[in-house]
Amino acid sequence: KGMSSRACRAAGDVQRERAEGVAAAAKPVGAGGGE
Repeated sequence: KGMSSRACRAAGDVQRERAEGVAAAAKPVGAGGGE
């Protein structure tokens, strides 16, 4: 059970990071963002 919840959390983190990366890429570089 702990393994599945851990995998679920990992998948959620990956999805969130990807969404944040897309949002960052959509913004013009240097418009209030680093990385």
